[in-house]
Amino acid sequence: MKADSGQQLKLLKGGRLGTNEFAALPMQAKIDYLHNLDGKTRLDTILNDPMPGKLVRALPKEDLYQVVHELGAEESVDLLHLASPAQIRFILDWELWEEWSISVEKTAFWLETLLADEDLAASILTRLDQELLLVFLKKTIEVGGGLGDIICSEDHQLEWDHTFDEIYFIRVVDSRHNQTVLRLIDLLYRLDTPLYRSLMQGVENELLSELEESAGQFRRSRLADEGFPSPSDAAILYTRVATHGFTPAMDKQHAGGEEEFAPLPAIAGERSSLLWRAFALADSAELRREFHYLTSGALVAEGVSPADRGAMQPVLERVANYLNIALEFLCSDEARGVEILSGEHLATLFRLGHSLLAELQGRARRLGSDNYAANRVLEGLKMRRPRFYRGLDQDLVDDYREFGSMEDLRTMDRFLRGLESA
Repeated sequence: MKADSGQQLKLLKGGRLGTNEFAALPMQAKIDYLHNLDGKTRLDTILNDPMPGKLVRALPKEDLYQVVHELGAEESVDLLHLASPAQIRFILDWELWEEWSISVEKTAFWLETLLADEDLAASILTRLDQELLLVFLKKTIEVGGGLGDIICSEDHQLEWDHTFDEIYFIRVVDSRHNQTVLRLIDLLYRLDTPLYRSLMQGVENELLSELEESAGQFRRSRLADEGFPSPSDAAILYTRVATHGFTPAMDKQHAGGEEEFAPLPAIAGERSSLLWRAFALADSAELRREFHYLTSGALVAEGVSPADRGAMQPVLERVANYLNIALEFLCSDEARGVEILSGEHLATLFRLGHSLLAELQGRARRLGSDNYAANRVLEGLKMRRPRFYRGLDQDLVDDYREFGSMEDLRTMDRFLRGLESA
């Protein structure tokens, strides 16, 4: 997003870099370049960097997740070794859950991957929510015994599969994951005995439903901090604002004290657009973070996982296009665009772009036509997310694309006026 990064990338021939060329790029330019590579090429490029650990930990969490998702956890172990615990926890927050419940199968798979290297597992497991570990253990083992009532406990007389300390006794109730569960408990016992005992006591005494609800609350809170709101909160992005007389606010509060470098996913859309030009001039860590939160919220609203690069791309393009439409509706030059980006919330500008399209959509829903091409135009406008019929472009292609500019809206307005007056 930095102007320097963009200028440097423009000098590259063919869009592919050698190891030395890539190593010479500043960090944000490296991240922008990696966005254009497939998973295996991304992995190789990262691992060939002179400082791969620094590069991996600088990646946006979503970028790392995409590589791991595309290649698979087993093929990404080298990356996971270099990642920060926060990055891995982000991946697990997406991978381990099926709607509102923790998946035993997925959790066991990831535990097996982590336990293949005890140092990696140790760095992650003690940083996970205790409730998450408890839910997995509650679903896979039974626990008897306990501190304070060892010898006389009736549990001591029953048949158990294992004990690590002659205090707590364990029976594995999910034989599919017997070895994984016992390896997990063994590591926790050796790594952090107080944590092990707390987990055993929790498995024996806590209610599964309450543990899973607590784990879910912690997960939702973390994802919200990363810019991924609840679906109900994200849906607000697609609510309308009044477009007539819209005046951008110029009182956006800035937190200040932001870190100098805050890498985020690259802005999609046309690099020659007003949004691109204004964003390059207004660029700041705080503005990037706001843009990141907007795109993350749009992904949630669209029901798209940040691991799915193919499904993400149309959403990212739509975010950039709606912002560009809003800016072009409000101004015509970069200087004013910078003022608007600095003063008005990006989410509000996104809603303005959406609302301008929704007005055209509303008009289209009242119209019909027997003409093939005209009907195709109307069908595109009536889609859940309105699309521009490329038959109105110079190339006359019988297909659709995203609305990207006010000129697209003006073209569509003229077309609708023609039908409305017929």
